[in-house]
Amino acid sequence: MYGQTPFIVNLNTSKPQLYNKLLQVEITGENTYNLSFDFNELGTNQLITYDSNVISNYNSNKTSFSKEFKIDEEVNTSFLNFSLKKNNKFNIGEKYFIQFVSFDGTVGANRSISVSDITNGSSMLQLSKDGTNKNRIVDYLNTTVFILDKDKQEQKILYAKRTKEYIEVLFTKVEDSLKRIEEELGVYKEKNNIYDLSEEGSVIFDQTIDLEKEKKGILEFNDYLNNLRSYISSHDSFGENVHCACFNIYSRYENCRRNIYSYTEI
Repeated sequence: MYGQTPFIVNLNTSKPQLYNKLLQVEITGENTYNLSFDFNELGTNQLITYDSNVISNYNSNKTSFSKEFKIDEEVNTSFLNFSLKKNNKFNIGEKYFIQFVSFDGTVGANRSISVSDITNGSSMLQLSKDGTNKNRIVDYLNTTVFILDKDKQEQKILYAKRTKEYIEVLFTKVEDSLKRIEEELGVYKEKNNIYDLSEEGSVIFDQTIDLEKEKKGILEFNDYLNNLRSYISSHDSFGENVHCACFNIYSRYENCRRNIYSYTEI
C-alpha cells in the first residue's frame, strides 16, 4: 500500500525501468532485501524511461530474476535502475510489491482536483481531491502546491530579470539620446553665438557692476578736473597745498575701456 512501506523508492528517471511488472521486495535483514520477479514467457518485456516518457522493448533469455541488495545500494541493470531508502523499521519476512506504470496514466488519474477560494476576495486557494489512498492524495496535493509555488517564484524572478534588462536598455538609449542632443545643442550654440544665461549671465552682471563703478569714478574725476580747471583759470598764483591727480587719468581710462570691450564681446 502506498505510503505504508518501510522504505522509499529513489528512482533514476533518466534510465529505463521494467514497465508494468510486479516486483517483489522481501525483507531479509535489518538493512537488506531480496528483489525478485518473473520475465514474460515470450522473452519480450517493455521498459519505460520516465524523463523522455518513452516505451522500449527488452529481450531476456532468463525467465526470472532474484538478487539481494542493501539499503541505498543502486539497482543498476539494463531493465531496472533505482535504490531503496529506509524510513521505518524492517521486519524480516515481510513482502512488498513495486510496479512502474504509465506516466500519462498516473497523471490522468490525478487530474480531478477541486479548487476553491477559502474566502471571498482572498488570494488563498483550497485544493481537494477524492480517492481511496489518503497517503497518495496527501503527497500529490503537497507536491502540487510545491510545484506551483516553485513555478510562481521562477516566473517572478524571470519577470524581474526581464524588467531589469528592459530598464537598463531603456536607460542606455535615453542616455545616448541625451548625449547626442547635448552635442547638437553645443554645436548650435557655438554656431549661433548662444550662451548659457545661468552661467554667463552672472558674469555679465558682475561686469556691469564693475562698469557702473568705473563710470561713477570717471564722472567724479571729471568733476574734479573741471573744478581744477576753474581754480587754475581764476588764480594767478598757487600755494604748496594744491595737488594734481592727473596720474590716475590714464589708468582709469584704460580699465574702463577694457571692461567696456569685454562687455561688448559677451
